[in-house]
Amino acid sequence: MIGRRARFHNLEGRSKQMISKFLRDETGLELSEYAVAAALVAIAVVGAFFTLGGTISDKINELGTHISTGK
Repeated sequence: MIGRRARFHNLEGRSKQMISKFLRDETGLELSEYAVAAALVAIAVVGAFFTLGGTISDKINELGTHISTGK
């Protein structure tokens, strides 16, 4: 029969093993890298839409001016 102290010592050893395994595990790091990459792509897309949106709006206004003046 295992005494209280021996059971606690065994539990402490397993806890240390689990913590060290968790710290060496890099699968979560890969997920966070994908999240950062996706955020950067989203920021680039939003920036492109804002830039193109302004340009397209200017061209549409220019076209409307040409149509209304008959030139």
